[in-house]
Amino acid sequence: ILHNGHQNLTPPRTIGHEIAGDIVEVGADVNSSYGSDWAEGDRVQVIAAVPCGECHECRKGWMAVCQNQTSMGYQYDGGFAEYMIVPRQVLKVDGLNRIPDNVGYDEASAAEPFACAINAQDLLGIEEGDTVVVFGAGP
Repeated sequence: ILHNGHQNLTPPRTIGHEIAGDIVEVGADVNSSYGSDWAEGDRVQVIAAVPCGECHECRKGWMAVCQNQTSMGYQYDGGFAEYMIVPRQVLKVDGLNRIPDNVGYDEASAAEPFACAINAQDLLGIEEGDTVVVFGAGP
């Protein structure tokens, strides 16, 4: 992406898709607008793919297949920065997650791709003893 771009990236953009870090400042209306209680010092993980929250699929609870989804590091500035602003759309779809004390930032940032694999396994009904083929460019 850095050297060749990407068809889904809207420049100029700070890339970085899987994100974990500390809250250093909370916007004045964030907690009242989103019914949350975020505070400075909270350890958080940001979702990578951001559903619209309004389409048919999202209203049915199928946000993972939202046709209007956007992504951190593509349409929104991502995590390869010292500081970043979590987009309102992420907060709107409850896409900011607290990191438990016993989980490191590296593990928290890898939670999203790991969850994709677990969800696929669950949806396909893969069980012990099944033969599967895993392919793709991801980790």
